[in-house]
Amino acid sequence: MKKLFFALAIAISTLFLYSCGGNEESTTTTAEIPQGMVEYDLSEHGHIGMPCLINLPDEETGKGIPQVMEGPMGGTQIVVGKDFNIEIVVGDGDMNQKKADIGADAVFKSTYLVDEPTAILYKSEIPDAGVVQYHIYVIVKVGNVTYEIEDVRGEENYSEEGAKRMLEAAKSLRAKVQA
Repeated sequence: MKKLFFALAIAISTLFLYSCGGNEESTTTTAEIPQGMVEYDLSEHGHIGMPCLINLPDEETGKGIPQVMEGPMGGTQIVVGKDFNIEIVVGDGDMNQKKADIGADAVFKSTYLVDEPTAILYKSEIPDAGVVQYHIYVIVKVGNVTYEIEDVRGEENYSEEGAKRMLEAAKSLRAKVQA
C-alpha cells in the first residue's frame, strides 16, 4: 500500500511541476489575471512568436489593442496604446550589470521605485530640467530560457502608472502549457 501511495504522490508531483512549466518563477495562472488585464498568447505571431502567455492591459485600460511586432532589439515588441511599449528578448538576465549601466548614466539621475531581485521600475530625471522618464527592466525565466523585458525608449515618455502596468505585465510572462 505504501508503494502505491508513493508512486501516486510522485505522479501527482510530476504532473504539477509539468503543468507549471517546471519553473518556480512561472506560476501565474489564468485565475490570477488582474482586473484591467487580459491574457495574451504570444505563440500566435509567426516568426516572432514565442511559446508564452502574458497579461496585457485590456482595450479600455490600455486605450488601444495590443500590437505585436519585431522590436528594435530583434525581440518581440508589444504596444498597447501610447503608455505601454515593451520588448521581450532572450538574454543573460544580469540585474547587476543593468543597475551599473543605469548608475553610469552621466545625464540622468535615477531612483528605484521598485527594486526586486528580478524586476526594477525606476524614475530617471535630468536635474533642474524638468525631464522625467519611467523605465522597467524585468528578468523572467521560462523553462530553460531567460527573457529580459524592458520598456522601448523612443519619443514617448511613459507615465508612472503606465510603467507600473508594463512591470506587472512583464512579471506575468509564463510558459504556454500545451494541452
